[in-house]
Amino acid sequence: MHEGRRTPVRRPFFPAVILGLAVALPGPGHAADPAATGMAHCRTLADPAARLRCYDALPGPDPASAAPKADGPPPAGPSPPADLFGLDPVARSQILEASAGLATPSFIDARVEQVRTHAGGRLELVLDNGQRWLQSESVSLRVKAGDRVRIRTAALGSHLLQKDATGRGFRVRRLDPAAD
Repeated sequence: MHEGRRTPVRRPFFPAVILGLAVALPGPGHAADPAATGMAHCRTLADPAARLRCYDALPGPDPASAAPKADGPPPAGPSPPADLFGLDPVARSQILEASAGLATPSFIDARVEQVRTHAGGRLELVLDNGQRWLQSESVSLRVKAGDRVRIRTAALGSHLLQKDATGRGFRVRRLDPAAD
């Protein structure tokens, strides 16, 4: 035995790669997935009714295995992915809405229930849907209880409140419902 000197251990790299490929790749006797082939065929059909019949005819999952199991706790909901961390609120909201299948409306129409004046003359508006909005720019526009307003999404994630009668408006921001 040699002291102070170690003999490198040689690992059989090439045979391990060949074995890994042999296990991972299907052999010549394996057919392609029939569901994938069928879906590819259905996509080529131009007639919508024929395409729908084609998709309906494809084999689906076993209904017994698709049924929810009653034993055990319900599965936890999906957690937001880490790639949302640090995104601006508008981009994060768009990604979450798209993944949930929801869409944020581009405007709301409402009636003003109550008007409060804050420091500096800014208005806080309480709408008939319970939302509270605070004027965020100093524009002179008379808004009173009973007025119909539209709040629409404006540039850079801001919101613009407009009176139905005049079309004039000012920028607003929504107040946190928990701040009541």
